Amino acid sequence: MNDRLFTILLLFLFAFSPARGFGQFLTIEIEVEPETNTQVEQALNFGQVISNAGLVQINLGDPNMGVFSIFSVRTSRMLVSLETPDFLEHPDLDARIPIDLQLAYVNFGVNDFRLSEPLLDSEREIVIENPPNQPNAEWSSAYLYVYGSIDIGNVPNGMYQGDVLMSVEFE
Repeated sequence: MNDRLFTILLLFLFAFSPARGFGQFLTIEIEVEPETNTQVEQALNFGQVISNAGLVQINLGDPNMGVFSIFSVRTSRMLVSLETPDFLEHPDLDARIPIDLQLAYVNFGVNDFRLSEPLLDSEREIVIENPPNQPNAEWSSAYLYVYGSIDIGNVPNGMYQGDVLMSVEFE
């Protein structure tokens, strides 16, 4: 290998080395554990972000929001709750990232966040209704949308984790 090519290769490796402290990525891993009667249609995903990014939001309708479906007999009454931690935590360090999640729902068989209503309380009763195009259907679905924000300050790079529990109880 000639000296010039070796020098360029060495500069390239040094410029993109993680040891330099630039471009340190945080991997955000949020596991939303649904109950057995709930299907994950799309996982909530904050993806990779960088330290000091500030407020990172996933709004209702964003492609990375969580989408869950519940299939049940129409006119079922269910209590839905979303238990979230206050922080995502690094498994090996004393480092945390604040998290704030919200929940919205559609209760008449249509997966369309634009028709959703926010779940204002930590636990709320939802009645599953007939789909508009099937007024006599015996079964229907409800769709739950999870979205929110994380606030990333000056934290070390690495993976940050948190467990979110979505509970659905039928009455």
